Amino acid sequence: MQDINNFIIKHEKKILFLLVAICLSYTIFFAVNTTTPNGQDTYWYMNLAKSLTSGDGYTFEGQYPHSQYPPGLPILLIPLFLIFGNMYIGGLIMIALFSVLTLLLTYKIGKLLSPLVAVIATILLLFHNLFVSFTTSILTEIPFAFFSLLGLYLFIKGFENKKYFVFAFPVIAFTCLIRYDGFLLIFPMIFYTFINRQKIKKLIFQDSFLIGIVSGSLILGAWFLRNFIAFGNPLYSSYTGYDFHLGFSSIYSFATLFFFTGFLFPIFALIGAYFIIREKNKIFTTLIIWFFSYLTIHSIWGFKLLRFYSEILPVISIFTAYGIIKISQKIKSKKKLFAVAVMLLIIFSQTFILFNQNIGIWSSTGIFKAINQYSPIKDVCEWANDNLPDDAVYMVSDYPAYSFYLNKPNIVNYNQGFNYLLSNQNNQQFYLIVDTHHAWITAPYLNSSQGNFTLNVQTNQGLPAKVFFETELVSEIYYNKPFLKQPVQNQSAYIVKILSMEIK
Repeated sequence: MQDINNFIIKHEKKILFLLVAICLSYTIFFAVNTTTPNGQDTYWYMNLAKSLTSGDGYTFEGQYPHSQYPPGLPILLIPLFLIFGNMYIGGLIMIALFSVLTLLLTYKIGKLLSPLVAVIATILLLFHNLFVSFTTSILTEIPFAFFSLLGLYLFIKGFENKKYFVFAFPVIAFTCLIRYDGFLLIFPMIFYTFINRQKIKKLIFQDSFLIGIVSGSLILGAWFLRNFIAFGNPLYSSYTGYDFHLGFSSIYSFATLFFFTGFLFPIFALIGAYFIIREKNKIFTTLIIWFFSYLTIHSIWGFKLLRFYSEILPVISIFTAYGIIKISQKIKSKKKLFAVAVMLLIIFSQTFILFNQNIGIWSSTGIFKAINQYSPIKDVCEWANDNLPDDAVYMVSDYPAYSFYLNKPNIVNYNQGFNYLLSNQNNQQFYLIVDTHHAWITAPYLNSSQGNFTLNVQTNQGLPAKVFFETELVSEIYYNKPFLKQPVQNQSAYIVKILSMEIK
């Protein structure tokens, strides 16, 4: 297939331009039709970025230091927010930029095997349902995929040209601040260092190596110092003390999700990985070590979700491309036809999954059902901004999401709001905003639109009690607009005014 490789090299810029154009086309299409973020975590990240720019530190309310998410993604949001003056639009542009860069990086690394592998891997990634779904999601998936792969690539290249180390360590450090998964990059780094142990003895005392180490240490050190000042522990996070479980069942439960990354896609990925190991390719065996390191951290993590494979998807796409090429080489005739047929079949199957994500496990990663699911929340908040008093207390299910749209000074989460209501019998007005999207939080309040509802509470003495609330419905927003004729769950949000309460 040398003639194909030569053709690709000759027309490389045109091929990459076409692939980037396709990516930007569907990214812009989805972005234009996505008026609100499609994930709860997006609001958290945007609020954290807004707090940083406003001088409130890494907090939600300007008071309590945030400890759950590291600051990598909020930091990435700030430059484009400052340019465009809109956090959401800036975030969409930022994710689109990193989507394109991830495609180009996949091509760059795949080319180390061959130009044909690079093209096939990039095309497979471009049309993969998980990649498409996250190109308009302001979440960590695509930035982490890019920075983790870039950091590892620069580290590997550093053994050929020491100047790459200047950039490798800061990039890897920043990857850890996008997702804590980045710390697992230490295992492929150790592996590649071990197989190049003769070189490392000369490199570790080079200026470029030392500058890279110091730069990376300063990036992580700044975060550790903040945690020490805020919590008294440099390594503290909301996950400190998390009960991790690593065993056959936990590994199996996450590993089996790999086979739902596609129909033929994962099969050819395993074939490609097999040949890489068999051929003792040092660079790509290091990527296999990274894949299994990533698999391990998500096996011990409590949430086993298919979406997490999107963060390692460029690596899997390279394996898949190599598997297609190696199998086609085993065929005696029509090798090119076989490779093209398999690639097109994979693209068709991934597109089928993308447009039919209302079935089976793929429903958890469907972009179409998620588009604009926060519209009722946005609309009901905007109605409140125009029609309800500023001095009232507004009790909401998720502070970051509501505070993004609700321009009121007194916004509190349910627990805080009801505790305040029960302990302060005064003339202040209380409004309860209920939505069906956060159903796991709002379930006890869904009947409040009927004029009354009850809550089970405990007294200060720890005795069970019931609180009976009388309410008045003041506004309701209902949303059921299917995107591209895809079935969506009915979403609604409404505001009730609490008129009175009685404790029994």
